[in-house]
Amino acid sequence: MIALIKVHTKASEQKVAPKELPTPTNFVKFPIDATYDVYLRASPHDNQANIELIKLLKKHFKTKAVHLVAGTKSRWKIVSIGETVK
Repeated sequence: MIALIKVHTKASEQKVAPKELPTPTNFVKFPIDATYDVYLRASPHDNQANIELIKLLKKHFKTKAVHLVAGTKSRWKIVSIGETVK
């Protein structure tokens, strides 16, 4: 599954919530299967939010195959969940 994720940092609790907004098409070059809001406690400094995002998604989706495909320095990220990235 390829997911488009909007990350909210410095949140009071960690959670993954389905997002009902249309996919922003101006930067997405992948077929998107799902869209989520993800709330993280970590700050975006020193890659801490990306590390926490991957750990939270692995736990939430019960898989070891979570890869950040695009958006390492953006609030919007494209993530591969349960698939091998080629």
